[in-house]
Amino acid sequence: MKKKERKKDVKRRLYNLNTEGSPEKPNKPPLNENSLPDLDSKIIQGNNIIMRYTRTAILPNFIPVPFIDIPINSTIHIVMLRDIASLFNKTFSTQQVKIITTSIINTMGTHFIISGTVNHILKYIPLVGGVASVFAAPSISVGSTYAIGKVFLMHFSEGGSIINFDIKDFDDYFLEMFKEGKTLFSLKHT
Repeated sequence: MKKKERKKDVKRRLYNLNTEGSPEKPNKPPLNENSLPDLDSKIIQGNNIIMRYTRTAILPNFIPVPFIDIPINSTIHIVMLRDIASLFNKTFSTQQVKIITTSIINTMGTHFIISGTVNHILKYIPLVGGVASVFAAPSISVGSTYAIGKVFLMHFSEGGSIINFDIKDFDDYFLEMFKEGKTLFSLKHT
């Protein structure tokens, strides 16, 4: 299967997963019937991994110590990407993943910096600040964890590896998934 066709097929399947995590029936016959069940199963498992770590990313925000959530969430990202990489039998280097996740956050920086700074400043305000930061921070942590997971799930599904990952290829998709992730665990869903 050509790379462009495979990329379109992977995107179609990533977007056609319903909320239960099972694939919907495709409108047309698959391009390569032999690889579909395995790839679909990996995408479903990958989405389950992402959801598990996205839920976990909420927890560090309840620690009332300013800036402690940053290294904890970074660790959550690294462990999540390790699990997704092993699902696709990709080699995993913690150092490379640290560099990549840092570059992702830097690339999308202004939104994270402004949101994160406001959140950490809120933690310093006695009584009210701790409560306010509990409502502000989870959406950032959840959104970034969800988006990073989705971007790597797509990248690995297309045959990519940690070594050839380039955030520029996923800018729009990352922002779309970040917005989706922020709303995923809003107060009305908890």
